[in-house]
Amino acid sequence: LGLLRSGVPRAEVFLTSKVPPERMGFDETLGAVEDARASLGTETLDCMLIHWPGRVWPKRESDPPCVVPQDTAPGDWTECRKASWAALEEARRRGWVRMIGVANYELAHLAEITSPPDVLQVEFH
Repeated sequence: LGLLRSGVPRAEVFLTSKVPPERMGFDETLGAVEDARASLGTETLDCMLIHWPGRVWPKRESDPPCVVPQDTAPGDWTECRKASWAALEEARRRGWVRMIGVANYELAHLAEITSPPDVLQVEFH
C-alpha cells in the first residue's frame, strides 16, 4: 500500500522478503512466498531469502514439522533447509521470484543447497 501511495513506479523498487524459520519446509516456504507477494501487492518479488538456517534450541511447538527433534540438543534443521531451498527454486520456476538466496548461512549450510544462491546475505560485526 505504501508503494502504491508513494507514486514510485514498481520497476524502480527492489522488493525482498524472507522466509522465517517457522515457515521452513517445502509447502510452508511456498506459502510464505505467496503471502509475501500478496502482502506487498505484487505478482513477482525481486528476491526471496531463507532468513536463518535453523534455531539452536530444542524443538518447539512453533517449529515447522520438518525439524527433527534430538532430545535436549537443538533440533536438526537439515531437511527444512533442503526443502525450503527446493521450494524457492520452484517459486523461481513459477515466476513468483526473480532471485533466491539465503541469510546467515555458514559454509556447512551452503554445502547442502543444490544450486548457487543468487544472493548471500551475511552478518558482519
